[in-house]
Formats: sequence, structure tokens, C-alpha cells
Amino acid sequence: MNKMTTDMVPLLKDALTCFEKGISSKIKTECQQELEKKDPDGVRMRLREENQRLRKEMAEMKEHYERRISELTEQLDRVHHSATSAESGSGAQVLSKEQVEKLIEDKFKQMR
Repeated sequence: MNKMTTDMVPLLKDALTCFEKGISSKIKTECQQELEKKDPDGVRMRLREENQRLRKEMAEMKEHYERRISELTEQLDRVHHSATSAESGSGAQVLSKEQVEKLIEDKFKQMR
């Protein structure tokens, strides 16, 4: 009887594993069916994917505009420097950096 019991242990382990897999599969199937009842068209999943896509696009846009703002700020500094170093007797009006920034800001507001 002892020999028979030790021979049956692997079979019982296999049977238990198969039973657990069956239970697990059944639970997954039931959960999936429950989700499909609550969200038959997969709307939540599509919304989640769309949300992730939009977040990625927003991050890319933010990075692009931060780079562009940095470039424009550098240009503004160069223009201001060259304008202040130009001779004032040329008849051209020399604006302060703040005045130039205000003009640019007003122009952006108009473009929106």
C-alpha cells in the first residue's frame, strides 16, 4: 500500500495542477464575461488607449514649444543686444527688452 501511495503522489499533483488551471481559466473567463457585460464595446479600453496617446502627444508638444520658446528668447536677446548697440542717431526707435517682450506677447494674443 505504501508503494501505491508514493506512486500516486505525482498523479495527484498533476490532477491538482490541472484542477487549479481549470479553476483559474474559469475565473478568467467569468471575469472577462462580466467585463464585457459592463463594457460591451470595449469603450473603457479604447478610452484608456486614447488617453495614453494624447498624453504622449501633449508631452511631445510641450517639449517642442519649450525648445521653440528657448530659441525665440535667444533671438530676442540677440536682437535687443544689437538694437541697443546700434547708433541711436539713425532715426530708428530703440525699444527696451521689456517693450519688445510686450509686443511679442500682444502678437501671440492676437494670433490665438
